[in-house]
Amino acid sequence: MEKRQTRGIRNNNPLNIKIANRNNWKGRVPVEQNTDGVFEQYVEPVYGIRAALKLLLKYIRDGYNTVPKIITRWCPPLSPADNSTRIYTDYVLKALMENVDGFDRTTAIGLCDRKVLFVLMSAMCMMESRYRLSSDMFDQAWNMA
Repeated sequence: MEKRQTRGIRNNNPLNIKIANRNNWKGRVPVEQNTDGVFEQYVEPVYGIRAALKLLLKYIRDGYNTVPKIITRWCPPLSPADNSTRIYTDYVLKALMENVDGFDRTTAIGLCDRKVLFVLMSAMCMMESRYRLSSDMFDQAWNMA
C-alpha cells in the first residue's frame, strides 16, 4: 500500500504557506489554477522553500527573531487550551539545540545565519509536512531569495 503524500508535499509547499493575494511568489501556481484553495501551490518545491525563507527573513527583520516568537507567529494557538504551538516550538528548539552550539530558546536568529536558518526550516518542514529538506534544496532557495 502506497503512503499518501502530505498536503504540503503535494502542493510543493512544505511549510504550508496560506494563499494571500498580496503575495506574488516566484513559481506560484496562479490562484485561479490552485486546486487546494487554502494553501499556496508552487510549480516546484524549491519555490515553496524560497517563499518560506523570504517570510522567515521578514519575520526576523520585524523582530520575530527567536524560535518561540517565530513559531507563535507561524502557527498561532487556536485557543488558550491549544498546545500545538508549544509542541511545535519544542520540536524546533530541540533540533536547533542538537545542531547549533549554545543555542537556546532566547537565541536571536540573524538574517545571514545560514546554518541556523537551514536547521530551523528543516525542523519546520518536518513538523508541517514530514518533508526532509536537503541542504542542496535550501541552498537553491537561498540563492534565489
